[in-house]
Amino acid sequence: MSVEITVRGAHEVAAPAERGTVRASVHLWRAAADEAMAAVADAARGRHLSLEAQHDPVAGPVVGWSGDQVHTWLERYDDYGERLRKPAQHARATIVATFSDHEALGRWLTQSAAVEGFEVDQVTWDLTAERRAALERDARVAAVAAAVRQAQDYADALALGEVRAVSLSDDASSRDDDWEAVEPASFAARDADDGAPVPVAPREVVVRAGVRIRFLAG
Repeated sequence: MSVEITVRGAHEVAAPAERGTVRASVHLWRAAADEAMAAVADAARGRHLSLEAQHDPVAGPVVGWSGDQVHTWLERYDDYGERLRKPAQHARATIVATFSDHEALGRWLTQSAAVEGFEVDQVTWDLTAERRAALERDARVAAVAAAVRQAQDYADALALGEVRAVSLSDDASSRDDDWEAVEPASFAARDADDGAPVPVAPREVVVRAGVRIRFLAG
C-alpha cells in the first residue's frame, strides 16, 4: 500500500548587487511655461552629457541610461487647497541610469546634487541577467533537494522506504514577489561644496525559489 507525502521545499541565495539603477528627475517651476521648460531642459542636458561620457554597455560604469522629454503642468493651488496669487508653471524631466560601479553612482549623485531641482526617487539594486539566471537555477535545485529530504524523513519515520516524486509545482508562496532589492531614496539638490560623495551602499540581492512536490512511498 502506497502512502502519499506532500511537502514544500524552499531555498534562497544572496549575492552582492552588480547593478545599481537610479531613477531621478529635474523638477523646477517658473512664472512662465517656456521659462520652466528651458530651465529643466538645460539642467537635464548637463546630466545627460555626464552619463553619455561614462556610457559603455559592457565596461561601464554606465551600462545604460535614458532621458525622458520635459513635461509641464500648471499649479493653481497650494498644498492646503488655497488658490495661489500667481499660478506656478512646473516642468519635469526624468532620468534613468544603470551603473555597474556603485562608487561611480555615488560620484554622479554628488555632482547631480548641486543641480537645482535635482531629485532621486529611488535606487534599485540588481544582478546581471547571467548571474541572476545562475542563482535562480541554484535556488530551484536546492529547493527540490530540501523537499526530497523532508519527504524522505517522513517516509523513514513510517518505515516506508524510498520516496518517489509523482508531481511538482512551483510554490508561489515561497517566492519573493519583488525580486529586486529596492532602496527608496530622496536626494534633494543640496550644497555639495565639501565634495564628499553621496554614500551609496549596494545591497545584497536575494533570489528565492519554492516548490511543492507530491511523493509516494511504501
